[in-house]
Order: sequence, then structure tokens, then C-alpha cells
Amino acid sequence: MFLFLLAFTAAMVWPFSSIYRIGDALAANDVQTLNKLVDINSIRVRYKAMVDKQAVALKNMAAPQSEMGTFTRFLGNSVQGLNNMAVDRVVTIDWVREQLRPPSNDENYYPSLLLNTSFGFYESPVKFLVRMGELGESPVHYYMQLQDWEWRVTAIYP
Repeated sequence: MFLFLLAFTAAMVWPFSSIYRIGDALAANDVQTLNKLVDINSIRVRYKAMVDKQAVALKNMAAPQSEMGTFTRFLGNSVQGLNNMAVDRVVTIDWVREQLRPPSNDENYYPSLLLNTSFGFYESPVKFLVRMGELGESPVHYYMQLQDWEWRVTAIYP
């Protein structure tokens, strides 16, 4: 029974230790550690999928035989074409740093990421959801996934 409780406690604390490490890397501007703890490609894939979904919705709402419909379909196709390039350019490790930075008026101050975590719990055994900030106050949500025995940020929703 003791070993079960010990394993359970370790499993509950494990993602929070990664949140602490991410916060330390943010405070120290340690890009190398952030690159280890953030899966930038997974984040980009999620944003590309979201933009593609919106572009498809834009094309589908176009009236079939009108000039505006033709323009709307053209716009939707253009958005899909530019999507990959735009997301790759915008979603960088610096963008991740800005999204995960707890609110502060001082540009050089990084309060503890762990202390600014208002919610964190498992969505599945390998997926952990974190909320930074309070509901109703534009919180940042991010997902961490267990990859090669390391918890890494794989999605950010500001």
C-alpha cells in the first residue's frame, strides 16, 4: 500500500516539476531548456489545423453563384495557402515565452510560473492540462504531454 501511495504521489507531482523547470527557464531566458520542454512543432500543427478549419468554414459559407461568394472562396483558399508559412513565422520560442509569461507590469520580471498556475490536472495518463490565471480573466491554457519520459508543452491557448 505504501508503494502505491508513493507512486501515486510521484505521478501527481511529476508534471508540476516540469512547470517549475519551465518557469526557471523563462526567468533565466534559457532557450536551450525551453526547447527541451516545449514541442514547438506540435504547437504549430495545432494552430495550422485551427486556421485551416476556419478557412474551410469561410469557403463553405460563400454563396455559390455570387461575386462575393467567388471572392470568399478565393480568400479561403489564400488563407489556407499562407497558413503554414504564417504559423511557422509567428509561433516561435519567443512567442511561447510571451504566452507563458505570467502577467506583470515589469518587463524584466518573471514571477513563478508554478505560483501563477491556477489549475492543473491530468486529462489522460499522458496529457496534462494547465490553466494560468483565473476563469473569466482571460487565462492561458496549455497542454503538456509525456514524450520520452519528459513532460513537454504541446499546445497553448491564450
